[in-house]
Amino acid sequence: MSYLNLTGKQIQDGLIPKLGLREVQTNRETTGDYYIKEKFQFTITMPNVHGKQNISTGLLRACRRKMKLSSKQFYDLVTCPMNAEEYESLIQSLILGR
Repeated sequence: MSYLNLTGKQIQDGLIPKLGLREVQTNRETTGDYYIKEKFQFTITMPNVHGKQNISTGLLRACRRKMKLSSKQFYDLVTCPMNAEEYESLIQSLILGR
């Protein structure tokens, strides 16, 4: 899909502060834990920043699947049309069955 041209910097800058990821670690990949109401939900793995290259579609697919998002939802979350509250609501409906 043509609209999924994202760099590692865009993904990290869009997800870490917006979702309030905790215990962010940067080793081979950057990971951060996502919580809803102080309850751990899952760990998000993001690509490291290496210049201005776009991230491969395979790695983007792995990121968005881990976050339980469609391609468009992932792009919207990173580029700002979707806010943290909308994402939390989406995850609660998917994971928690609410």
